[in-house]
Amino acid sequence: MAQLNEIFPEKCKAVGDANMRLLIQEGIKSAQYYKILNQHDVFIYIGCMFILGSGFDTDPQFPWATAILQEKSATEQYAKANKLYNAAMASLEQWLA
Repeated sequence: MAQLNEIFPEKCKAVGDANMRLLIQEGIKSAQYYKILNQHDVFIYIGCMFILGSGFDTDPQFPWATAILQEKSATEQYAKANKLYNAAMASLEQWLA
């Protein structure tokens, strides 16, 4: 929560501590479902939830996220969070253009 607050202090304040805790708890569970397990990768997943919405993983606006998260191979599992981060950044850059 401290890391998100450092990056997005106003949004965290608007969301509130209780809701931030819920987001983080749900994010951890959801990340585990997709076999995203280490702390760094879980933070990326929760960051996407925070920025894009808690249901970003199945949202039709973000088909790239669904595709990445549903990859099954062991090699893809290892790189899943980094691919998610890169795709999210590319998507956000398009929105800002």
